[in-house]
Amino acid sequence: PVLITVARLEERKGHMSVISILPRLLAEFPRLLYVIAGNGDCLAILKTAVADTGMQSHVLFAGTVQDPEKTAWLRSSTLFIMPGRQIGQDVEGFGLAYLEAALQGLPAIACNSGGAPEAVLHRQTGLVCRPDDLEDLAQATLELLRNRPYLSQLGASAQARASTFLWKTKYTEYLRLLRS
Repeated sequence: PVLITVARLEERKGHMSVISILPRLLAEFPRLLYVIAGNGDCLAILKTAVADTGMQSHVLFAGTVQDPEKTAWLRSSTLFIMPGRQIGQDVEGFGLAYLEAALQGLPAIACNSGGAPEAVLHRQTGLVCRPDDLEDLAQATLELLRNRPYLSQLGASAQARASTFLWKTKYTEYLRLLRS
């Protein structure tokens, strides 16, 4: 399986939480790959954490990716994972990254923080975990990786829901509202 996070490398995005649960995931899925696409202030910290745990062959730092490459990475992945949390006043907004992944048929794992639960509907388009609960995060990830039919079902639902957020759909809704 391929897990992917596409986001700025900031503490609140939860990259470190995913790195922390990798040994548990690898025990069951030894060929798992975690792709981190993005750049930011936490790059060195994340690379050090990966090196300190000896997981370099299971984590790929893709750097900043533009739309065509981002789409290719998402289409090649199994699960979008961004277990964000609030740090001080810094919190995730609606979470467009979840919808970008959903458009490619990927379900997501998010945390119950900020706007993420509005973007990822628990047990409909992905799973929503408790923030800072590594056990909950690991269990949710394993649940989806173990149950490929459920993972596919969530991915299809996520894609259908994300398509309702496309501009062409919203444009039609706006025109209808303006005409009423």
